[in-house]
Amino acid sequence: MGYAIPPAPFAAFALIAVSACAPTDGTYFREPEAKPDTVVEVPEGTTIADLQKKLRGMGFGTGKLTARSISAAGRGGAFVDCGSITQVRDGNVSVYSGSTPLSILYTDLESRDFLTRQIAVLTRANVTLSGTQATVSERHEITMLWTSSDGSGTKRQSKAIDGGETVTFEDGTICATGTGIAENLR
Repeated sequence: MGYAIPPAPFAAFALIAVSACAPTDGTYFREPEAKPDTVVEVPEGTTIADLQKKLRGMGFGTGKLTARSISAAGRGGAFVDCGSITQVRDGNVSVYSGSTPLSILYTDLESRDFLTRQIAVLTRANVTLSGTQATVSERHEITMLWTSSDGSGTKRQSKAIDGGETVTFEDGTICATGTGIAENLR
């Protein structure tokens, strides 16, 4: 049986809390909090070259470097928060990050049809150093790809967010910028 991807009933599950006593089968999403551009205290004497080493240690490639700023880019969902996904199937509860690169989401509880959902994230960051403060500005380009289990369809959706913003995808997933880059620069 073919599905429009993501199916309309799937989006209706967004943001429903799972009951602690007797969860019913289904898929539920938790909404993340958006984090604005972040100013973080760094040790006195920290240089842009020090911050460059830390960014590279986080998996970023670094680009333009000046005496007071650096740009960086990297792939992976570690620096965005797409909430969490809870799936309940036959009394079993599974909770995982909404930023997980590959998820299997049931779309029909009776027939056990499902979608695979892939997330790819490209993060660009600019870090400006002023004395003992580093200001981190982030932009995340998030692409989701849904594929039906029966091979009847594929859908791709891409959106971008800057610091402090959230974005909602067709399946109900809400993604926000996180604070991971700034926290790792301390």
